[in-house]
Parts: sequence; C-alpha cells; structure tokens
Amino acid sequence: MAEKKAARTRKLKLVDNSPIGLTQPQRKELLDLYRHCSTQKHPPFDSGDIEEMRRVNLERLLYLYLAMLCNDAAADNAKPKSRTVKLRRDVLASMGKLAGREFSPNDIIKRLSAIAPLPSFAADAIRRDYLRISV
Repeated sequence: MAEKKAARTRKLKLVDNSPIGLTQPQRKELLDLYRHCSTQKHPPFDSGDIEEMRRVNLERLLYLYLAMLCNDAAADNAKPKSRTVKLRRDVLASMGKLAGREFSPNDIIKRLSAIAPLPSFAADAIRRDYLRISV
C-alpha cells in the first residue's frame, strides 16, 4: 500500500492570484474599443471563403477573451470572486486551433493592434494574465 502512494507523486501547480490591474474606466475603454468584433457577420457558408470565416471567428474569440479578462479584473475588487480563468484557457486554446499553433501574449497583442490601437495598460494586463492562465 505504501508503495502505491510513493508511486503516485503529485505535480505542483502554480496558481497566480495577483490582480489583473484594470480600473473600471480602463475596462470600459477596452471593451468599447473592440466591441465591433463581437458583432461581425460571417460570410455565407457556401461562399467557400474559409480564411474570412477564420478571421471573423478569431476576432470574436479575441473579444470574448477581453470580455472575460475585464470580468476578472472587476472581480478582483468584489467580495464574491467569480473567476473565468478556465474559460480564458479554453478560448486561448480555440484561438490556437484556428491559427494552427499556440498563441502567445505577443500574438494576442499583435492581432488586437491590427484591429484597433491597443492601449499600453491592456497589453500589460494581457501579459500578466497569460502567466496566470498558461500554468
């Protein structure tokens, strides 16, 4: 029995609970800046424009990631902390599948900057958050 316990070693998982560091005006500015990404229309499925569909889906996922990031930033100051870390991990994995490779924080920042100018506070928050969700 003791041999079985010795054979099963636990892996330590680092958990980062540091605040994301976005204020209410910064969260509002960030969501307003990229809100149009969530309402883009898909090209018709029979059009065969796969790259356009991929681009629209990626931009929708980027907006979803930002919305959840802003949600967690708001939860940092709230009493009942409702975190969306797992959902952000899933969205990041979906973005990686669409791109065909793992997305890094610089990839996220580059894609968002191509859509609209990304404020420096948002780039810093994305880099901090990537460390949180990549473990």
